[in-house]
Amino acid sequence: MIAEFLLVAAGIHLLGGLAFAIPFVLVGAQKIDPHAAHGSWGFRLLLLPGTMLLWPLLLLLGSALKWLVIGVALGGALAL
Repeated sequence: MIAEFLLVAAGIHLLGGLAFAIPFVLVGAQKIDPHAAHGSWGFRLLLLPGTMLLWPLLLLLGSALKWLVIGVALGGALAL
């Protein structure tokens, strides 16, 4: 019963990861690393499994970067 629950939870996590990873690999990776914009399709395929596993952290990183950019645009008025 516990093993079944863990397998279902892992499957849900990976499905959410796949839904996050496809747009991230195509567009979002270049926001974190500008050099990723010039990466080949092979490079993007290598990013896919790691993105599927670490998608909650990458989502938080993307949110933090967005707030940092907003804070800089406001002249540092937004404290993180």
